[in-house]
Amino acid sequence: MDPQTILAKLGIGETSSGACGTAWIDNPGGGELVSINPSTGQPLARVAMASAADYEQVAAAAHDTFLRWRMHPAPKRGEVIRQIGLALREHKQELGELVSLEMGKILAEGLGEVFAAETGFVLQEDPATVRAADAAFVRKDRLPDPVPEGFFPGAPDLAVEVISPGDLAQEVERKVEDYLQAGTRLVWLIYPVTQTVMVYRAPREIRVCTREDELSGEDVLPGFRCLVAELLA
Repeated sequence: MDPQTILAKLGIGETSSGACGTAWIDNPGGGELVSINPSTGQPLARVAMASAADYEQVAAAAHDTFLRWRMHPAPKRGEVIRQIGLALREHKQELGELVSLEMGKILAEGLGEVFAAETGFVLQEDPATVRAADAAFVRKDRLPDPVPEGFFPGAPDLAVEVISPGDLAQEVERKVEDYLQAGTRLVWLIYPVTQTVMVYRAPREIRVCTREDELSGEDVLPGFRCLVAELLA
């Protein structure tokens, strides 16, 4: 996995601008940030950071763009976001390799697929059991090619459910049981009202995280760490 080859595929040069308004700002004046591969200690590339004046330019461009963006109907805005997601998916191999280098991890840990609520996971065929998590993650080695849209055959490795006051406790418990029995390795139940997250590895293996606790992807999503307070902000 040659770093220069990966960077070239992504159109990233030795030094890239770190400031963008409606276009990338050439030679921003905020100093230089060097990205280091922690497994080797070698630099991967450099980013020219924004100065205060560059930030003002970026903020002004963002404001002007927002005034036009908000005039487009929601379906049009949604289609633009979908196209961005498709473009990222086209380069997921190179992006995964780059993330692996920046994190000092093996390639398998830099690749995977995140699914939103529109994807239904077929946990069982007979009787049919389909669950649509608010967010889910599936490792690359479990992803079919092409990745299906609409329904995924099997359970996610990580399932995330955001619990609202109107959700019945029995139904929430049934969801967790369905996921775990189908092979999901980690389930997060996020409770915005109480500012807590319940973490399940098994039906009787439960951990409650409060705002001050750190939420970890453990061996399912290696390298992911986030304070519950940041997640719920």
